[in-house]
Amino acid sequence: MTPRSDMWTWELRDAGAEPDVSIIVCAHGHSQVTLNCVAALIEAQQVNSARAEVIVVDDASPDDTLELVSPIRGLRVIHLPRNVGFLMAANAGVAESRGRNILFLNNDTEPVGRWLDPLLDLFDRRPAAFVVGSRLVYPDGRLQEAGGIIFDDASGWNYGRGHDAFDPQFTYEREVDYVSGASLMVRGEFLRERGGFDVRYAPAYYEDTDLCFAARDAGGEVWYQPASIVVHHEGQSHGTDVESGVKAHQVTNRLTFQRRWANALKWQWPNDPSNVPAARQRSLRKTRIVVFDNAVPAPDEDSGSVRLTAVMKAMIDDGYAVTFVPINGWRRDPYTHRLERAGVEVLGVPDEWWNHLASMSEVVSHVWMSRPDVAEAVMGQARVTFPDATLIYDTVDLHFLRMERQAGTTDDSETRLDAVLHKKRELDLIQNSDLAIVVSEHEASLLAKLVDTPVLVVPNIHADDHRVVTPEGRSGLLFVGGFQHHPNEDAVIWFVEDVLPLVLRRHPETVLTVVGSNVTSAVKALADDSVCVTGWVADLDPLYASARLAVAPLRFGAGVKGKVGEALALGVPMSMTTIAAEGMHIESGVHAMVADRPQAMAEQICQLLEDDGLWLELSINGRKLIHERFGVGKVAEMLSAALRPSPYPDERAHTASR
Repeated sequence: MTPRSDMWTWELRDAGAEPDVSIIVCAHGHSQVTLNCVAALIEAQQVNSARAEVIVVDDASPDDTLELVSPIRGLRVIHLPRNVGFLMAANAGVAESRGRNILFLNNDTEPVGRWLDPLLDLFDRRPAAFVVGSRLVYPDGRLQEAGGIIFDDASGWNYGRGHDAFDPQFTYEREVDYVSGASLMVRGEFLRERGGFDVRYAPAYYEDTDLCFAARDAGGEVWYQPASIVVHHEGQSHGTDVESGVKAHQVTNRLTFQRRWANALKWQWPNDPSNVPAARQRSLRKTRIVVFDNAVPAPDEDSGSVRLTAVMKAMIDDGYAVTFVPINGWRRDPYTHRLERAGVEVLGVPDEWWNHLASMSEVVSHVWMSRPDVAEAVMGQARVTFPDATLIYDTVDLHFLRMERQAGTTDDSETRLDAVLHKKRELDLIQNSDLAIVVSEHEASLLAKLVDTPVLVVPNIHADDHRVVTPEGRSGLLFVGGFQHHPNEDAVIWFVEDVLPLVLRRHPETVLTVVGSNVTSAVKALADDSVCVTGWVADLDPLYASARLAVAPLRFGAGVKGKVGEALALGVPMSMTTIAAEGMHIESGVHAMVADRPQAMAEQICQLLEDDGLWLELSINGRKLIHERFGVGKVAEMLSAALRPSPYPDERAHTASR
């Protein structure tokens, strides 16, 4: 082999005394293969921020491996005088490692781009994860493995082998049975306590699978991280013939593994290819929920997206696997990536994915359909594809109720007719579902008189914010709302024309900041010295942190208002209408100010602008209300109750209010 002319100038970045990770590469011959791996690591360090030390363990290579790798600056080289095999060589590397985490990397791999940081990021976000592995790809771009499956007979399955490496089935984070030792990172404390790989699997094979089962036995988890891509030239180290050479130990070590983990294997899926779609992801309940909505939720654009994102996270936290299907087929980023990072499988156009969904039918326990258009589009096919699943219709809010109120406010006969048609449509969808979800007790009580289908409440979810909140340094009013939603446009126009002038008489310096996506021309026309129309902003925190109070002057609408929960959760006092307060358990003067007439609302706003004591009282009480009624833990309990098997499997006449 002729070395590259520039290889003597290769250098690895200094990892310091306590690296984030120690990368261990074991080599026995195949010097060019090992050199290619090290070259890829050197190149990848340009786009990875992790402090990594690289250790090459030369397992008595019969060629020039030691001669070629030794001069590379920053590379730690351990030379073993006799060939001990992969497992013992890897353990020798562990003994010399200094990193908080340890990553085993085959010498016949080539990491791609930003491959290392995502592995460490997963450990940071998931404290229970003890082991994490990469997406392994063949040199021709086909997938080699997206996490591994172990069946109850101890046989293994490389999930996704030979498929498109960027198919959505393989691009989301998930807990798995095992990940291949070709690129496997493990928490250093756990690995060192057990002394590295179990030597009963020497010289090689099943040691990585054993490590993953041991991690779970110790209370940890094993995760697949698709954001870490590693090209694997499979077979260049040990070949592929299981009847000769080191590869032959794959058969005998399977029996060793089977004996050791006999009790754990009882809980694995039977060895049947039809079980692969279910077995590809470990979940506490061994069940999956399929969620349909118009589009991938964009939490920075509308409160419905905030709620659905939080609902799917709560489903995962409750032990379910989750698949999301956007009706528009657009896997919109960065939102899709964020869902995949949270552990949600995100597909595309439903017509292209029904076969994949059908392959999971055995383990799909629930189908969650958001909004009327979505339920109409998928309910029939869902009944056929998932005959044993509970079909849940999430109303998000009752559209007909919003329309009835709009017609009453605007005296619009066309809207009134639309409300009648929409009411029949929505009630038919609820009747044809197994369970209906609403966001407030008010709507649950209303439906209890109209339908036989069980109705449960799953409101908006708001995370607790523990920052100290005071009125000092704050000024102005804030309105937040997407203007694709007509009630928000009506609210801002009414407020600016009828309420704000009354406030300006006492506080002429007051400025209303209007924030939201899809700003209409009518709203833009309101802008002047007292009204700042910003449109959509990426980060609302600075605006909430500087506003004296938030306003929600809605004159019609339905459901629970995300803007109200968001402001109160952040400790920002509010002035709102009765419609805005609906379903929130708000008591005027205790949690927020509530008024429907311009003069009364203006007077309440002036009080909050002038009285720091009142401001603090409402801030504290509002936060407490959101925590107790709409906090993550509380709503997770409500969602878990909604997903439990019905105590009345043959009846629909039992609602949440009865």
